[in-house]
Amino acid sequence: MMPSEIVGEKMEPERFYDAVNYILSMQSETGGVPAWEPRRAPSWLEVKITSTYTKSF
Repeated sequence: MMPSEIVGEKMEPERFYDAVNYILSMQSETGGVPAWEPRRAPSWLEVKITSTYTKSF
């Protein structure tokens, strides 16, 4: 465990839960977090791209 001089005092559990709940509320419909992960294309477009790609083989 890291010494408290480096990490500071313990966080209250309520603040920790609030932070986790906030991050989970930021999830997109696909389960990603927009701040870290780009938005995905609509599913119809992904199907089109995939079918076009596989036909070239």
